[in-house]
Amino acid sequence: KPQIIFEATGVYSRRLQAFLDMHELRYVMMNPLEAKRKTKDDPHQNKTDKLDALYLAKLQSEHPQRLAYVQSEEYQELMANNRIYEQASHDLITNKNRLH
Repeated sequence: KPQIIFEATGVYSRRLQAFLDMHELRYVMMNPLEAKRKTKDDPHQNKTDKLDALYLAKLQSEHPQRLAYVQSEEYQELMANNRIYEQASHDLITNKNRLH
């Protein structure tokens, strides 16, 4: 079975994650900092998408990572609402400080 591994890059990886979840495909979603730390032994200086994909594939074949689990839709909605609430709170504090 093919294995899918990618870096969690916020908004950009969410569409891929939604597609994989919709089609019930299993995948590994790595934190970009963790991926960099685990592949730092590789001496590639030029960071490109193609090289990143190659090093992630090597990492997965040599040191398999845990598969991501699918979160319930309710949990994802709560997380999205929490992000909106946090941003609104931050904006309110910023505006109060500016007004003062």
